[in-house]
Amino acid sequence: MIVSAPLTDVILTVSSQGRSDIRRIITGVIFDLDGVLTDTETHFFRAVNVLLTDRGHEALTDHEMIGLVGLDNASLWNRLRTVRRLGMSLAEYTKRVDSIAHDIYALEMKPSDGAIELLARVRAQRLPMGLATSGEMAWVGNRLSILGIEEAFDAVVTGDQTSHPKPDPEIYRTAMSELNIDPSQALAIEDSPIGIQAAKAAGMFTIAVRTTWTRNRDLSISDTVVDSLHEITFESSPVRAG
Repeated sequence: MIVSAPLTDVILTVSSQGRSDIRRIITGVIFDLDGVLTDTETHFFRAVNVLLTDRGHEALTDHEMIGLVGLDNASLWNRLRTVRRLGMSLAEYTKRVDSIAHDIYALEMKPSDGAIELLARVRAQRLPMGLATSGEMAWVGNRLSILGIEEAFDAVVTGDQTSHPKPDPEIYRTAMSELNIDPSQALAIEDSPIGIQAAKAAGMFTIAVRTTWTRNRDLSISDTVVDSLHEITFESSPVRAG
């Protein structure tokens, strides 16, 4: 259920080293999941490498893994068929990786630094809050449950609910439609170039978060880049005129 609209304008503030660099009215926030709210990639790529080595293939290098960040499940499977000649169907690959990753997630997954606090700041402003992630709903539900945030979002849109994966903007447009927010005053928080492209193509103001996997990638197409979720804050302005 979508929260009631705030009675005042909510101003996004992005600060770096104590300096306020961004001030912008925001009426809704949509998060990416993997890499933004939790370091899924580290655990997921470990699962992929277990699968590969179990089948006699070389594990992915760090450089190869960085190039896979942000891909939806089918695209990643297609890439593995090329770089490792993985002779598995998409269904078989998905089932096996999901099984391996499930155990790793249950033991090691935790929220990114500042993630829970940022979700609370958004909710405190009564802003509609969504999730737009390339993962499949079954995977996403499990991850949100482990993180303890399965009830945090007013709308959750996953890769298997859309026809076109990121960097196509469909997933963000769908989430904004469900939240009834306008792109011109919507905020997306992403970490990968693919995700940033999707949010920007949807017309959203986009913040990129540098992570272990994307800090050396070109994130310049975003509106601004932060090193920590702690840098993203909000404040209320006086009651709107009219």
